[in-house]
Amino acid sequence: MIGFLVTSSANILAAEQQAGVGHHVLLSIIGVDRTRDYPHFTGRLAQETTVEHGGIPGTIVRATECFEFAESTVQWGTEGDFSDVPPLLMQPVAVDDVAHRAGS
Repeated sequence: MIGFLVTSSANILAAEQQAGVGHHVLLSIIGVDRTRDYPHFTGRLAQETTVEHGGIPGTIVRATECFEFAESTVQWGTEGDFSDVPPLLMQPVAVDDVAHRAGS
């Protein structure tokens, strides 16, 4: 997960530099800096670091998990009839609300 997020962000930043993009926006997750034992969050934190040092001015928008992603979260940890969902406290938010905040 870490490698994918870092590599994809580095590739996007390089393409943005070639295209003359003036500002990069990264949607991340609240609490990524406080949860070290969850690989997805560790990857997101590494992605934030990549963007911060990527050479393009940017904004990192941290949001809680979205209502619309609950099913995906369960499916990631599903094997057979069981799903391993990490014990994370969260307060979901609507995707539309996050999009509005990121665009303002």
